[in-house]
Amino acid sequence: MELMAGEALLWRGRPSWRAMMSFWFSVLLLAIVVFVLGLVIGQGTWSGLVAAVILVIGLIKGWMERVATLYTITDRRIIIRKGILSRHERAAHIDRVQNVNLTQSFFDRIFGVGTLDFDTAGTEDSDFKFSGIADPDELRQKIDNEYVRRSREMPSPGV
Repeated sequence: MELMAGEALLWRGRPSWRAMMSFWFSVLLLAIVVFVLGLVIGQGTWSGLVAAVILVIGLIKGWMERVATLYTITDRRIIIRKGILSRHERAAHIDRVQNVNLTQSFFDRIFGVGTLDFDTAGTEDSDFKFSGIADPDELRQKIDNEYVRRSREMPSPGV
């Protein structure tokens, strides 16, 4: 993703590996269940192989989702880019952002990750979500600081 002329990068990142912990825990639990069931029915070798395949596929899937997602905030735009072979990119002008909502589950708080949801003017959907962001409070504060800086630079109405 190229920046436009005169555009300044404020933040760029991917979902944190810590955000994938619940997914990877679920994959591990599934692999353990498959292995134990295989031992119970007397197919320990096959169940071990299937459990290993489940683990490998789960790790690759989680890693691919993380690597395939790139979030960018500039002084002009918010951008979400997803994909490796094919690509889907969504962008909105920063002036259209009305609210930035932070959501953290109990486990998100433990792992220090969260989701920032950008409410943009003129859209009903919530496609501008930065999911699994490390230190979401810090990023929201950076966005607030940029908003304050921009509002000070804008001329006052009636001047």
